[in-house]
Amino acid sequence: MGDARSGKDPSALRRYGAGVVLPLALVAAAGWAWTHAPDIARPAAAAGLGASASRVPAAPRSTPTPGQPAKRTPRPTATRAAPSGPGITEPGVHLAVSPLGDGSLDVSERVVLPSVLTRLPLRPPDVSAAGLSFRDARPVATDVQLTVDGQPVPVDGGEVTRRVVVLVGRPASVLELRYVLTGSTRRSVPSTTGRALAAVAPLVPVGTAPVVVTTTGKAVRNLSCPRLSGDARSCSDGVPGAMSVRTPLRGDRSLVVLQLDLPRP
Repeated sequence: MGDARSGKDPSALRRYGAGVVLPLALVAAAGWAWTHAPDIARPAAAAGLGASASRVPAAPRSTPTPGQPAKRTPRPTATRAAPSGPGITEPGVHLAVSPLGDGSLDVSERVVLPSVLTRLPLRPPDVSAAGLSFRDARPVATDVQLTVDGQPVPVDGGEVTRRVVVLVGRPASVLELRYVLTGSTRRSVPSTTGRALAAVAPLVPVGTAPVVVTTTGKAVRNLSCPRLSGDARSCSDGVPGAMSVRTPLRGDRSLVVLQLDLPRP
């Protein structure tokens, strides 16, 4: 009856209430979304990704097939050229020298001849031009091993103390000598303890054919070529442990002096 007295229609009141409550609910939902949206977006922002970046698919990762190792980029490998030059691939002598602890020299002498021979002359090197202290030097090659065209040939007594002729027995053009050279080293006085000079030249007389001299061992500090003139006498090239003459020497000028640091006895 009250509704009739007030003159108001109940259905109108219900429509009025729905019109008020629904907008309030929408406002409340919008407010919740506003307050919580920053928290939802924060992980992407922390990762440095924007909205557009988040839609870009990640690059596919390479995965090895099961049972197969992952592929690796091969590393470049160092290559070393094959030895060549006089006494190796062309006529001449290649003299490889390594100082021993007592000052003697372990020598490998490889010779390529311009023509074949059947008699091989050998003689100790003349080191008198290496300096005053070498004027009375009498070098001797001991433990001599001779190989001719790949076959061993005996040397009488295994020593070369004077000029000798070895009968090869067959025409030969390539030969190699291994020996220890003694009597050609002189201590440097006065100088740093252990400092010495050692002179070397081929046992095979080769006239004017080219001669290459190389050295191994950190005992070798420097090389000089006393039969050359002027600045050419300083003929060393390379680094300690792997020194050689700068250019091939003529056989009649192939005397080389090694500056050494010998170890304590």
